[in-house]
Amino acid sequence: MGYKLERTGRGGSGEGAGRWFQAVREKETGKIQIRIERRERRICLSLTDDGPGVGENDLERIFESFCRLDQSRSRCGEGSGLGLAIVKRIITDHQGQVYAKNNNGLESFRKGGYQAVILDLMLPGMNGFDVCKAIRKDSDVPILLVTARKEDIDKIKGLGLGADDYVVKPFSPVELIARVKAHIQIHRKLKTGERENFIQAGPLAIYPDSYLAYKNNRPLELTGREFELLLFLARNPNIVFSKERLFDHIWGMEAVGDISTVTVHINKLRDKIEDDPSDPQFIKTVWGVGYRFQKGRG
Repeated sequence: MGYKLERTGRGGSGEGAGRWFQAVREKETGKIQIRIERRERRICLSLTDDGPGVGENDLERIFESFCRLDQSRSRCGEGSGLGLAIVKRIITDHQGQVYAKNNNGLESFRKGGYQAVILDLMLPGMNGFDVCKAIRKDSDVPILLVTARKEDIDKIKGLGLGADDYVVKPFSPVELIARVKAHIQIHRKLKTGERENFIQAGPLAIYPDSYLAYKNNRPLELTGREFELLLFLARNPNIVFSKERLFDHIWGMEAVGDISTVTVHINKLRDKIEDDPSDPQFIKTVWGVGYRFQKGRG
């Protein structure tokens, strides 16, 4: 969120500036940047904070006395008081201008220097789909969509617009960091022409270094344990592993738990990689013995 105050001519408004710095003192957390510029016969004082911003419909209203803002975006439950209204009156009386605007994340991105973009779909004004589309016109930087929307149509739309991954809330911060690092690594290798070794099993493509797996070129949303289990089985096709051996290898001999967790993870993995989990083509059950990974279908 940014405020800008401009005054034409010499001199200044001590009372108006005092109101602005009062706002600075009242901010509880985060950062505020204060900048003063001289533009010919015009003095420009701007204050920028890192708060959640103000809804587009409220930008003009914040200069009204006791304006009530959207409660989801403001800590001011009782309204904005008289401060901004007084500031506006003083500045306009001195032939100046005062206004507020939301900082545009798309403009910041275009200044460069970003290795990846984590993009929420639910944004004020321009939604995440539109931002994704705009970024993809100018850059091939990895884009990870983060949203509470679970519908397949939203995932298909986001990936179709050029997003590299789709993370549904709630999620583990560790998982998100791992995904971001993996996409940055893949992007770097594509830029340099370096290719990452991967395991191909029919429509499945498993990338060990990046901790990513795809089916029919679409990313699979696997947890860390699910990926490790899939990778281990895919690296050892046609070998039957008991539940005990899988538990020892994936979870470790010192892990707390029992081998039933292997069955749970196998079932979850089948739900994500198999066309029909009730008739699995990749992870086969060998009754009374364990599980076997089969690269080819059938």
